Amino acid sequence: MRTVTGGEESKVDRVGVSVIVLCLLLILGATVAPKAAGAYIPTLQIVGDIENALDIRGVEGLDLQTITYGDRTLHAVSIDELLKIAKPRSRSDVIYSAPDLAARVDASLLANSYLAFTPENGWEVLNFDHPTSSNIKRLEQIIAVAHELEWDDRITIISPIENIAYFSIGQLHASSQYVHWEYNGSATFTHDTVGYTSSVYTKSPAVTLSDLAGEADLGRVLVVGGSGEMAVYKGGMFLLRPNHVDFVAEGRRGMVKNVKGIILNSPVSSNSDAFHDALHFLGAGRSVLLVILDGFGYHQYAYASDNGYLPFMSSLGEAQRVLSVYQPVTNAGLASILTGVGPEQNGVMSRNQRSLTSQDLFEVATEMGKMSAYIVGDRQIINVSMEPVYNLDLNQSGSTDDEILATTLLYAKKDVDLVVAHFKDIDRSGHTFGDLSLQTMLTIAETDRYLEELITSWDGMVIVAVDHGMHSTLDGGGHGLLRYEDMFVPYFILEGGKR
Repeated sequence: MRTVTGGEESKVDRVGVSVIVLCLLLILGATVAPKAAGAYIPTLQIVGDIENALDIRGVEGLDLQTITYGDRTLHAVSIDELLKIAKPRSRSDVIYSAPDLAARVDASLLANSYLAFTPENGWEVLNFDHPTSSNIKRLEQIIAVAHELEWDDRITIISPIENIAYFSIGQLHASSQYVHWEYNGSATFTHDTVGYTSSVYTKSPAVTLSDLAGEADLGRVLVVGGSGEMAVYKGGMFLLRPNHVDFVAEGRRGMVKNVKGIILNSPVSSNSDAFHDALHFLGAGRSVLLVILDGFGYHQYAYASDNGYLPFMSSLGEAQRVLSVYQPVTNAGLASILTGVGPEQNGVMSRNQRSLTSQDLFEVATEMGKMSAYIVGDRQIINVSMEPVYNLDLNQSGSTDDEILATTLLYAKKDVDLVVAHFKDIDRSGHTFGDLSLQTMLTIAETDRYLEELITSWDGMVIVAVDHGMHSTLDGGGHGLLRYEDMFVPYFILEGGKR
């Protein structure tokens, strides 16, 4: 135990938590138990925009210091060192929150700020460098509120045409107005033939959809979870966990964990429809060409069409705007197209997964007695039930799309019921130059010519699907985030043959 002294205007040397205590806290789930047997110390939470949520239930295990504050001598712990354990996700403010009072300070200026517990004041903040109004008593929470967060660390609200708003978990903790009593279970004890039932609930701070999205007409609303699940909103509450948000549907009909965002006015259709539409046409005795374009957002399609880069596709009529998947990356989008289900069912939710946990289109087509071909570039993105037809960059053009075109045209002349061809150049150009750059528009125009040649050569039904979109970045383009540019893509179904 260290001793430091000072009055209200004194400076106190910054003191660290020992490495042993840091390890102990992390091993024990960042929970500290009371030292005095039988003594009640209320739990203090450190929550918000942090990596590690902390429940402080006592002072044992903390690197306590003896501080003199005014005429009081107290055992206290450095708030700055506690925040180092909690790991704020960016530069932050902290809010000291008590039942009827709060104070907000810059988290980077807490070198001389301490936390103590006394029976008369409960958990108490002692700031040597801040105004005394920041010395909150009966403290219940320390809330970290980030100044700025990466997009994927926020809860985002989007529609098919715009990114509407975003919130951090720290902001929501700082502004939550509701308490939700979350049902945990019931037990019944029978005494003298009478059943005595007790139900247990956990209290959680919560917000409503209208708190997040306002009162406007929201249309069809989807709640998107971190594992790719999407639930249609039909009432419910957004529960504020220490460092993430869960959604519980009205009447406990389901839960979405680790909410990443909300989609307003969402279309019913998604790129997974390609699977079902292809099987429908195969079942009707039609041959099917499924063209998959990589990284082609609906906003790119609309811009290219409006500016003359899509003469052939524009002649087909307006594309349907459909939903991609979360995360909107090639692995997950391709898996959705080829399985007809989302990441929570097919097992592919990010760039880290390659193996499917549900049947793919080729497997079902084989069971129907149909012949298939899967035409790709020089590598396979996800593992499917059949061996792909690979294409190398034989002419050293820097692209395999022209080789994929030639191979697909050859298969159009064969006795094959289903051909799936995956073109990558729009995605590559978008990453390198940007989603709406001239170079990407020229690549889209070239792909438009490829589509014209393929569709007019195919005797059967043609489906054009897209795995994900693309948004602008400082150095080009990217995708993988819950934003409208990444999440909404064009979709076509049409009859092949000469026009």
